[in-house]
Amino acid sequence: MQGSININPVIMFFALLVGARVAGLVGVFLSIPIAGVVIGILDIDEIRGEKTEQPSG
Repeated sequence: MQGSININPVIMFFALLVGARVAGLVGVFLSIPIAGVVIGILDIDEIRGEKTEQPSG
């Protein structure tokens, strides 16, 4: 799943824990898509699973 929505595995695990705590089994299924939407809306590159290149100079 990390490859398909491109979220850091630590954030994905944290989202699963929070989702399970807040909404139980339904929260487990909805936590990853909700986390993906939040990260996409806020455009947070540090939380995404891809490596960003540092500008040299």
